[in-house]
Amino acid sequence: MPLITLVPEEFAEKGRTFDYLGEDPLCDECKLKTICFNLEDGARYRIIALRPTKHDCPAAEGRVRVVEVERTNREIVLDAKGAIEGSTVTFTRPDCKNIGCPHYGGCCSEAIKDGDKVTIVTLGEKADCALGLKRVIAEIN
Repeated sequence: MPLITLVPEEFAEKGRTFDYLGEDPLCDECKLKTICFNLEDGARYRIIALRPTKHDCPAAEGRVRVVEVERTNREIVLDAKGAIEGSTVTFTRPDCKNIGCPHYGGCCSEAIKDGDKVTIVTLGEKADCALGLKRVIAEIN
């Protein structure tokens, strides 16, 4: 069964994915906050259907639209040591400032915090690392 949430109107597009980063303090007094905040922090979601209802939203600086979403897997970059399909590992962000690296977003994801437990669904290719670390691309849920 899909989940119902609100996303900024310009973002509401079937098939689009997003990372839910948690509650926004600007929304503390909003009567619709339970609809926005019913997702899991750090999880990735895909919009599977658009509903016609729209609402004004000061936090989004415009309007938001009601959408149906489903949780989906995400790609991140992990330490290759101990990375085994089906295993649960602790995510550790490397001490890296190389924002130009093609793997930076996967290694230093804002959606996943240091110490979060993640389950590896599949392992992909090795990720070249400018720091010389042994890294691998993994799909997690």
